[in-house]
Amino acid sequence: MGNVRVCCRVRPQNAKELTMASAQRCVVTENETIEVKSNEGSPQKFTFDHVFGEEDNQKTVFESVALPVVQDIMAGYNATIFAYGQTSSGKTYTMEGANIDHPELQGIIPRTATEIFNNVMNADENMEFIVKVSYIEIYMERIRDLLDPYKSKVNLQVREDAQRGIFVEGMTEMCVTSDDELLAAMRAGAANRAVAATGMNEGSSRSHSVFMVTLFQRNLENQATKAGKLYLVDLAGSEMVRKTGATGRQLEEAKTINKSLSALGMVINALTDSHITHVPYRDSKLTRVLQESLGGNSRTNLIINVSPSSFNASETISTLRFGMRAKSIKNKAVVNEQRSVAEYEALLAAAEKEMAKQQTYIIALEARLSGKETPDGAADVAGNTVSEDTQDAGKAEGVGSTVDTVDVDMDLSDGATSEAPPSPSARAGRALAELQEKVTQLEEELAEEKQESMRRGEEICLLTAKLEEHVRALETQRVLSEELQRVKDLQEKTLEEKIRQRETLYAELRTDLDRRTFEHKELVIHSETIQSEYDALLQEMSAQTPPGGGKLAAAAEKIAQAEQQSTDNESQKSGGEDATGSQEQKSGDEASKEGTESQQYTDLKAKYTALEAELREYEKEYLTLKQATDHEKTRLQEEIDRKSAQIRDLEAQADRAGASTGEGGSTPSSPTSATSSSGMSARERQHMRSIQQKLEQLVAVHRQLLRKYASLELELSEAKKKLALRDERIKQVEANNRIMAGNMRAQAEKHVEELTHLRDQIADFRGAQRSHFG
Repeated sequence: MGNVRVCCRVRPQNAKELTMASAQRCVVTENETIEVKSNEGSPQKFTFDHVFGEEDNQKTVFESVALPVVQDIMAGYNATIFAYGQTSSGKTYTMEGANIDHPELQGIIPRTATEIFNNVMNADENMEFIVKVSYIEIYMERIRDLLDPYKSKVNLQVREDAQRGIFVEGMTEMCVTSDDELLAAMRAGAANRAVAATGMNEGSSRSHSVFMVTLFQRNLENQATKAGKLYLVDLAGSEMVRKTGATGRQLEEAKTINKSLSALGMVINALTDSHITHVPYRDSKLTRVLQESLGGNSRTNLIINVSPSSFNASETISTLRFGMRAKSIKNKAVVNEQRSVAEYEALLAAAEKEMAKQQTYIIALEARLSGKETPDGAADVAGNTVSEDTQDAGKAEGVGSTVDTVDVDMDLSDGATSEAPPSPSARAGRALAELQEKVTQLEEELAEEKQESMRRGEEICLLTAKLEEHVRALETQRVLSEELQRVKDLQEKTLEEKIRQRETLYAELRTDLDRRTFEHKELVIHSETIQSEYDALLQEMSAQTPPGGGKLAAAAEKIAQAEQQSTDNESQKSGGEDATGSQEQKSGDEASKEGTESQQYTDLKAKYTALEAELREYEKEYLTLKQATDHEKTRLQEEIDRKSAQIRDLEAQADRAGASTGEGGSTPSSPTSATSSSGMSARERQHMRSIQQKLEQLVAVHRQLLRKYASLELELSEAKKKLALRDERIKQVEANNRIMAGNMRAQAEKHVEELTHLRDQIADFRGAQRSHFG
């Protein structure tokens, strides 16, 4: 049992206090005493376990307050360090520090974390350690979990049971393996604390924070375990509204803070006043959480922070009085250990050995008592013999019972020499009474030892049953975990298979849509070409003269037949493309079912390469067709020019022939009338008809060449449009390829993330098993 250790720390004056004329220094520190001068009366002195002045740095405070506490939790004790004082008195600076990463400005919590892991690293190699941390705040009488990543645990409840004692239900516990991880958890929790600016502090804590470090240790040789828990508490400061200027939400916060601190003061008063039987731990969430730290199973250190300014003299005195009352609290700290079965067996063997020694001593005393009932000489001899036997038995058994026997002999001898020799019956009665008293005492001791042995045996049986129960629970938990994991894996595989099937179906539908869209565009281009040819034929037919109407109809019929044949070829080509596309789709389905993601990527890359090769072939075909078209165009132009020249020559000949045979009024276009009027001979008429036929043939050839040229122009335009469409299709395939590659990379990253998450879950489960077994 030990008292709460109370230390006082005086902070320097801040900038606001230095600028105030009425704020003078009113605190004087000397060794372990602090003196406060106030305007109300004479100076008041207070004595604490340690007083830190303004010149003491963070390291000095840690070595005096927290370093012994670290050794306590390593030994298996529970310990608590909490800071108390008015607002802006330096509590958070003392507990956390101005910068938890700075070696000089670190507070008690980060230095304690480093010291704990230093002790763990220097421990015996047969010791196994598990370190867990939790971080909560009590804000507006609600317990909030500062390590909850989802920030959903905002109203946790305090529970109590026989095994765990007092604990916060649903609180997040993180396993850490180094001081860096512990500080990272502390940094994440501190970022979630409720902080606001007041009239006395720009970063005033609006809640009480409790940082808990639990250290489990197990000896791998004998399986003995210890558990130490450290509470690091940063209390919110008491506030006076007239000084802080709190309004609105801050005023409500100040009311709640002062109420919880008042409940803490009531608990301390009840613990220090022997006339009060009820301790009001349940009046506040703060006192309920700190119940073990105040009068329970914990070694507690209290740091009271005060201001040296006369502006805060009344609050400083109130804080010092609080510390003086807290010094009187007595805690009953015990080691939280669980002995191994071998240790309990050793204790049981020692108790049985001690009982055997006591039984031997009782037998010797009973023999001495029976010897006293014989005559004087025989009694003396028997007493000496029993004494010697008892001494020999005590020496052989290693028991100090010979001292008691010698004391009895000395009492008898002294009584015989100092007084007159009593009668034998009186002497025997006195010896009998003494021996009976000794026997009664030994019987009581033997009964106590038997009870202790039975209690330890029952405790061993109970611990063995608990161990078996824990083993069964762990086995059940392992089976359930494996079953859950198996169900989870099956569900994930089913979901992945469904997603894969949907993606494959979507890809097939998208490919089919793109293919049909491409075919539709080609058909549109081809129909435009046919429409252009049809319009050209209509124009030609409308401009055709009646004598050549039959020829033009025949030519139109031939062109229609050629268009029909071209359409049939296109449909056959389209059917072939459909068959090829269906075959490619089937092969793609088989590949999507049997291949992996990497194989799909390789297939896409191969298709892309094939499309590029096809594009290059189309470009080559286009260039060849363009050259052939240009060459044919040039040849046809030359042929047209040549035929035009022939037509002109024939027309000139016809003009000359008409001029030589006619009267001057006849024309080549009307040879019948000319012959009839001038009497042209039959040979001349035959010659004119032949010239007319040649002229018509040349006109037909000229028109056929023009139609062929126009058809080539349309085919060239169609080829250009198809080539542009192919280019667009290739670009779309490339874009789809890039999208699929990105999706595959995203799926691979998601798969890696899921594997990492699964490994973390397995590690957490194993850590939970070890902690539960420990």
